[in-house]
Amino acid sequence: MKKEKIKFMFNKKFYIGLMTIALSIVAVIVLIFTFSDNQNTKDPVFVKYRNYYDGRQVQIDETGTATSINTITMTEAASLNSNGGKDITIESSTELMLFSSKCSSNVAFLNYNYYLISNIEWDSQNEFTPIGTSLNSFSGTFNGQGYEILDLKLFLNDQNYSDGIYYSMFNYLSGEVTNLGLSRPELKVLSAPSSFEAGGFSYFVGENNGTISNCFVIDDGDALKELAGISVSASNARVSDLVVINKGTISNCYVVTSRVYNITQNETVSQYNQIAINNTGTITNTYFYDESIRTLNPTDNNK
Repeated sequence: MKKEKIKFMFNKKFYIGLMTIALSIVAVIVLIFTFSDNQNTKDPVFVKYRNYYDGRQVQIDETGTATSINTITMTEAASLNSNGGKDITIESSTELMLFSSKCSSNVAFLNYNYYLISNIEWDSQNEFTPIGTSLNSFSGTFNGQGYEILDLKLFLNDQNYSDGIYYSMFNYLSGEVTNLGLSRPELKVLSAPSSFEAGGFSYFVGENNGTISNCFVIDDGDALKELAGISVSASNARVSDLVVINKGTISNCYVVTSRVYNITQNETVSQYNQIAINNTGTITNTYFYDESIRTLNPTDNNK
């Protein structure tokens, strides 16, 4: 009787069940490591880049061809007040701040090529100056290489602001921004000139006359606690998560947010859109998701 009981407990079904449990545990462990925060992990959506710098003075194109590349850090470029004929790498909040300030003070920096070489968590003690003005747009290349800028904060409280009619990370773009993610950005407008009624506010780009590709914005603030969305206290404001006015090309981008604008300020918003308020250019394969890019449930409102 005892032998029969042991035989029953360890029959073929038992081993199959045991193997299934073991495989399930392994799968859970893999998922945990895959989705855990890693300061240098690129977004899995961007598994292939048109061009990227691999950290060894080499640039790889989409066919796998490698070419030599000369780089200089943003810190070095700021000290030289020039790129020295090289492409510029950015790897910290301090260097991102230097990028914004040098683009504001020296128009030559608006024409250079930049590479993020790490995820960057924005230091709230730093002040980010939006890139490009109505007279001088950003005409270079900013390649995020699939890395993210986290918690970037943009604040405007100036009735005499004179650098254009947009307020975004890139106010005016005629060059290229590619492979870049903004996670948990914050844009707060306490005061702005009335001229902004003809422009507007967005996390990413104000007026695009260039190319935006393989980029995303994730604003995952709690809508119920009124933390999500752009906060605007300006009359007849136009608000967008990605771009206010598109006259160029947008491709392979997405926006994730529960609200475009903060509901406590909704009486001041005249127009809003997740992707673009006005489009006379080309937008392809670009989507809005209300909760998570992985849920694949596109919507198009501010509910």
